[in-house]
Amino acid sequence: MKSLASFLLLLLSGSLAAHDPLAFASGSWFDPQRNGEGFVVQVLPEERAVVTWFTYPPAGEDGAQAWLIGTGVTVGNRIEIEEMVRPAGAVFGPDFEPGDVVREPWGSLAITFDGCDAAVAAWNGPPAFGSGSMDLVRLSSIDDVPCDPNDTADPDRVVSGRSGAWYDPAHDGEGWMLEMLADGRMVVYWFTYDDQGRQAWLIGEARVEGRTLWIEEMLITGGARFGADFDSADVQLTMWGEFGFLFEDCALGQLRYASTDPRFGEGTLLPVHLAQLAATDCADPPPVKALSGGAWRRVADLDVAASESASAGLDGTVYTAGGYGHLQRLQRYDPAADGYQDLPALPGERHHPMMASDGQHIYVAGGYVGRFSTVTGDNFWRYDSLSDEWEILADLPGARAAGAAVFLHGRVWILGGVGVGLDMQSYDVQTGEWELFPGAIGVPADHMQAVAFENEIWWLGGRDDQTSKEVRIWNPVTRAWRVGPSLQFARAGFAARVVQGQIMVTGGERTELVPFQLVPSMEIFAPGAAGWVPGPPPPIAVHGTTGAAVGGEFILVAGSTVAGTTSSNRATQIYSPAEP
Repeated sequence: MKSLASFLLLLLSGSLAAHDPLAFASGSWFDPQRNGEGFVVQVLPEERAVVTWFTYPPAGEDGAQAWLIGTGVTVGNRIEIEEMVRPAGAVFGPDFEPGDVVREPWGSLAITFDGCDAAVAAWNGPPAFGSGSMDLVRLSSIDDVPCDPNDTADPDRVVSGRSGAWYDPAHDGEGWMLEMLADGRMVVYWFTYDDQGRQAWLIGEARVEGRTLWIEEMLITGGARFGADFDSADVQLTMWGEFGFLFEDCALGQLRYASTDPRFGEGTLLPVHLAQLAATDCADPPPVKALSGGAWRRVADLDVAASESASAGLDGTVYTAGGYGHLQRLQRYDPAADGYQDLPALPGERHHPMMASDGQHIYVAGGYVGRFSTVTGDNFWRYDSLSDEWEILADLPGARAAGAAVFLHGRVWILGGVGVGLDMQSYDVQTGEWELFPGAIGVPADHMQAVAFENEIWWLGGRDDQTSKEVRIWNPVTRAWRVGPSLQFARAGFAARVVQGQIMVTGGERTELVPFQLVPSMEIFAPGAAGWVPGPPPPIAVHGTTGAAVGGEFILVAGSTVAGTTSSNRATQIYSPAEP
């Protein structure tokens, strides 16, 4: 029997059916009385359709899950599939062999649609499954497939047109059904096998950022049985692990997975897009307009002059820790009250620390130990705003200062700086374990900045003998660095944050020049842009403050107004972004 992948590849030469009367049916469907199983419907060009039924084995059969798949035709308001198949036999992971997949004929399936949100599925299966029907309602809709074919779809979402079936040609017999939703989330179904060759399926969803999808909690199910024996209360959901998908272009991708279940392990795959859904086209979104038309304002001053401190946002407020003139202090600025509050002191004095927030806590990493010290610290501390207490966590794998910290995918990432062994370090906030990633990327590491942007980590500027305007981007799927769009100005010791989905950079200094010079300018990078655009510089040019993003605004706390040294500056400056 010809494989599903081979069959679908023949459809790629077909033209798009822009007004296919059943194009709207693409998406997920289920019976609310049978929550935990359902159908993935993919209407293709040339009046073809693929339906995958994710369900469970019948009573008395081994295995935790079952899935059926078939290709058929669209006839009026109906999808008819004469032969659903039930694949099995291959084992998950690097030992997968396409030749081990046995596609057992299962029976027939027909789905009749009554408008955009209601349908009836009727099947005739083998004795263990039997025959029957169920009423379905829509569970998900594809972003760029309108219900009314006369409506104009909005295809300018993050990765429009990537919905549909994907597979790795080296793993023919398993694959992924992807659904891009209108709110920017993508639902992924992975139809595969376990380590015994039994059927298994996974499901997860997350927002697509840029070209990268990262699902931190892919789920696997079990416990239920097919047909009359099905009970939604029996369905058990178990966290399976992480899943990342990088869309290289419309037809090619890269995939990385890491399961917490030893039966599945971790690995990489190279998916290709099998076929376009009817009424869709693959298009990249247009560039977003940079928010460079906003304005700066001065608000309440910090009570002391501070520089080489670190800031981060949490719960609509700005936390600032350490720095010259502020060595062991932690303070919180509340924009609503326009005032600062003293919080419990850091466990030790630090300047040039690194700081990040996971949305619940503040993390402070490394820094120089003491006012005049050039000794780097390996400290890693967490502040809980609810208990108002510090917790001392496992030390950094390598001491460092004057680097950067970001939070991405459940981890705090520590990059760059001054220290020994400057590999990128990541701390899993759930397990409390550190992991090292190669970080020697051949760019200046001293006083650089980093941000988490579109599911990637951006390394910005920095200095060694010279100040840099270089940008490097690390992708969690490829686990590799690539060259990004260079900053307009070389800078070190500057502020950089992602505000309203755009990278905003300002300030910094150049200490290889004589005399030392501040870099007063501001620049902004918007999604899809070819390069950075200038924004309005802050009223007071500073270096030695990292900035924070709070409430859709860019906030600078103090910083020095004199390149290469400290100053008496206590100003708090806020940029409110707007289109030009």
